[in-house]
Amino acid sequence: MVVFNLPLSGSLKVQPPKGWLIEHVSLLQNKQSIAAQSIDYGAYQIQIPKGFKCEQPFVIMIDAKKVK
Repeated sequence: MVVFNLPLSGSLKVQPPKGWLIEHVSLLQNKQSIAAQSIDYGAYQIQIPKGFKCEQPFVIMIDAKKVK
């Protein structure tokens, strides 16, 4: 996922396709793991670490798996 504008709250909402679960989330730049919390109806909240500064767009890697 490419992020162009980081919200002031540092929180991003992601909704994978139906039947998919997010297993792991990390920043591409430094491979730092990020917490992904399930919030409702298959949606996840990704909280960007405090103190993370970006002057340009950055990439979040989302590992997901399909539920059988």
